Order: sequence, then C-alpha cells, then structure tokens
Amino acid sequence: MQTLILLMNQGGTLGWAVAVIGAFGVLLALFVLFGAALRSPSKVVRVLAMACLVLSLATSLTGLICTWVGRSGAEKAAIGKRAAAAERARLKGFLAARAGVTLAVPLAAPPLLLALVGLFVAARRRLEEEHDEPPPGLGLAVVLLLLDAGAVAASVMVQRQPPPGEALDDDGWHVREVSDALDANEWGRCLDAKWALAEQSPAHTMGAHADNQRKCVEHFVAEGKVEDLEALAAVKWLEDPKLRAALDEKLAAATSARAAAPTPAPEPALVERNPSVRPAASPAADIALVQAKARACFDKAAKKKKRLSVATALAIEVSAAGKVVAVRDTGSGRPDAVRKCAVASAKTLKLKAGDARKLDVVLSFP
Repeated sequence: MQTLILLMNQGGTLGWAVAVIGAFGVLLALFVLFGAALRSPSKVVRVLAMACLVLSLATSLTGLICTWVGRSGAEKAAIGKRAAAAERARLKGFLAARAGVTLAVPLAAPPLLLALVGLFVAARRRLEEEHDEPPPGLGLAVVLLLLDAGAVAASVMVQRQPPPGEALDDDGWHVREVSDALDANEWGRCLDAKWALAEQSPAHTMGAHADNQRKCVEHFVAEGKVEDLEALAAVKWLEDPKLRAALDEKLAAATSARAAAPTPAPEPALVERNPSVRPAASPAADIALVQAKARACFDKAAKKKKRLSVATALAIEVSAAGKVVAVRDTGSGRPDAVRKCAVASAKTLKLKAGDARKLDVVLSFP
C-alpha cells in the first residue's frame, strides 16, 4: 500500500488519475466476471465488457501522458546546470516519471483480459437467447481491443526503458560535481574538510575521484601557500598515498621556508602602540569591494532592463592570504543573471591579507 501511495505521489495529479481510473476499470472487470459466471443477459455482459475496454484504454493513455510530462519536466530542470548536476536531475526525473506507466500496466491489463472473456461469453450466450433484432457488430469492440492492447504494450515498453546516465550513489555524484567545479577553476571545492567517502562506496574506484585528487594537489602545491596546503592536508577524501606524501613534503618545505624568512618591520605607528600587532583586515573595506563589484553587475543589467531590482546576500569565506575561498548566494528565490554575476565577481577579488574570516554582504539595488 505504501508503494502504491508513493507511486501516486511521484506521478502527481496524473498519477492519482491513473490510480482512480484503473481502480474503476478493475472493479468493472469484476462485474464482468460475475456476470459471465452468473449467466447474466448477453447484452449486460457485452456493455460491461465494452466499458472495461474504455477504462483500460484510458488508464494506459493517462499513464503514458503522466510519464511523458514527467520526463519533459526533468529535461527542463536539467537546463543550465553543469554536466553532473544536469545528469543527476535528469535521472531523478526519469525514475519519478516512470511511476505513471508503473501504475498503469497492472491496472489496465486485467480489465483488458476480462473484457475479452466477457465479449466471448456474451457472443456465445446470445446464441442461446431469443432476440428480434440482429446481433450487434464487432467493429467497435475489435477497434477498442487493438487500441487497448497497443496502449498496454507501449506502457510495458516505456516501463522497461533503461534510465539515462550512470547509477551512482551520493558520493559518486559528489565526485562528479567536484570534477565539474574544478574544470570551472573553483579550487575552493578541494578544501571541503567535512566530506568523506563512505567506506563501502563504489566512488573510491571512479576515475574522476583519482583525477580530482591529482588536480587539487598539483594546483595547491604549485601555488605553495602554507594556509591552503594545511587546509588540503586536513581533508578526508584525499586518499592517494603518493599524493599525500607529495603534499606533506611540500607543506614541510613551505613551513620551513616561512619560518626561516625574516620578519618585515611593522609600520612605525603600529610599533608605538604594540610592536607585535599585525594590521587586521577591515570587514567594512572588504564588504565595500564586494558591493562595488555587485553594483557594476547591476548597472550593466539595468541598461537592458528597466525597473530592475536586486535584494540578496552573499556568504563569503576569505583565507588568511586574502583569497576568496567560497561564495554562496543566501538570498531567497532562484538567482537571476545579476546575482550570478555578483557571485562570479566576488570569487575573483583579492582582499587584504589578515586572519581567515567570513563575510555576510547584503546587496540591495537600486
């Protein structure tokens, strides 16, 4: 019962329509069976059998329409997304859309078979009855039988179609998404210390997982920044022992070089106050830079579209070196072109070095 309700919910309104029409068809098929067994008049059995054919056909067609609508929605949901996210959305929508024909096949086939039995019994029984009018023709019944059988067969074929793309677990999809992010030069995804592959996950053997590890290590080893190397060394998904060894070696060399480097003299004004104080980065200055970049995006879009307004907020993570590690749009609703431009512009900023910090930048234009 839970599976039936789940399928109806996945199919939405059309899924419930398939279930209701199919249930009436099955109920009417039982009446056909009882009428044939209890020697009801041939005319009654024939009418019930014809009604069964109509409901069976309606069930199959509604199931096919439900599946088609669901797959069309999945294709639209995948537009504008990166390869992994688009493939995952397409696969999820495909499996959900299959609920229509999954419901229709078991609800349409029994009425079709029992209607065929009812028509045969009605024809034989009419020979035993006395009638003044000639027997009704079989044209309509044959047409309905052929259409119904074709619709049920089409539903079975659609139900058995293999889903598009790979069947991956959550870790596998995460690996693919990280790969897409690295191709877009979003190197901050390498430093995700919270994520780790499950021990039994098939994602351990994915080629994309090995490529992600290699790309991240090569990128941050080439940059040589101690803070980034330390953050990369702390992630749990970096499993390749050779890459780990190369990372540790570079981190040790960079740490030693920083320790041996002479400390630059602080500015005189700071020496007077406290010689050990390092000037801290100003959050207000950082926020102003981000807002200026976002304002440029807004002004450019406002030239093409009148009465444009934007209200959102950005959550930004900045490393101690002043590099923007991650930018996330925390505003409500789906980001438009201006909000996407603001996120992309913020990622390119080079802020003042200082302590690693997080910024909450409110954007409201005009």
